[in-house]
Amino acid sequence: MEEAKKEGLVLSYRVFSSDAANKEDWNLMLMVESKNMAALDGIDTKFRAIATKIIGSEEDQKKGAISRNDIREILGTKLVRELVLK
Repeated sequence: MEEAKKEGLVLSYRVFSSDAANKEDWNLMLMVESKNMAALDGIDTKFRAIATKIIGSEEDQKKGAISRNDIREILGTKLVRELVLK
């Protein structure tokens, strides 16, 4: 994420921890702030380039993902917008 911040892809990021309310609820969340919705266009390609630079080839990344999947279960993703009331 720090490299993504340096390249201007990410404004900020935060990690939240919470007790899960039920079996399907999350207990750990990564929030990534971007400039606007348009900044998400092509973001996968941009993040893959960063991952290749930091972690290595796609094959190296797959090996790491397999070991991470052994210790966690990803339940899903959400796109959330912050509403700032004035």
